[in-house]
Amino acid sequence: MSILAKFQQADPHEDQRYFRSPEHWAENTQAIKRFLEEPMKTEEIARICHEVNRAYCQAMGDGSQPRWEDAPQWQQDSAITGVAYHLAHPDSTPADSHKSWFAEKERDGWTWGPTKDPGKKQHPCFVEHALLPKEQQAKDYIFLAIVRALAS
Repeated sequence: MSILAKFQQADPHEDQRYFRSPEHWAENTQAIKRFLEEPMKTEEIARICHEVNRAYCQAMGDGSQPRWEDAPQWQQDSAITGVAYHLAHPDSTPADSHKSWFAEKERDGWTWGPTKDPGKKQHPCFVEHALLPKEQQAKDYIFLAIVRALAS
C-alpha cells in the first residue's frame, strides 16, 4: 500500500488517541518507525518528482503542468520511466536523465517544436542536454536529486 494511501485511510480520531495519553506514545513511535522503514515505490517517487517539477514550472511562469492526479497517462508513465532509469543506473548524471527522456520521446514519435504540443508530439526540449536553457537543465538536476534522496 502506498504511503499516500495509508494516510488517506487513517482515521484522524483514532490517531488522536496516541497524542493524548502517554501509554500510546510507545505504540505510536513503533508504528511510525515501521511506516518510515518501508521503501518508497517507483510510482510514489515519480509522483513527487512530477509535483516538484510542476511547482518549479509555476515558479518560472509556466502554469501548464497538471497535478499528478490530472496528468495524462503518457506524462505519468514518462515520470515513472525516468525514476526507474535512475534506480537502475545509480551513477547516472542529469545529462543521462535527459538522454533517457529524449530516447523515450523519440521512440514515441516526438520531435522538436517551438512549444510543447502533446497532440503534435512536439517539444522545445527535444535537443541535446547541453543546448537546453539553464532553467530546463535544472529540471534534470532536481529530478535526479529527488530520486536519489527518496531511494536511499
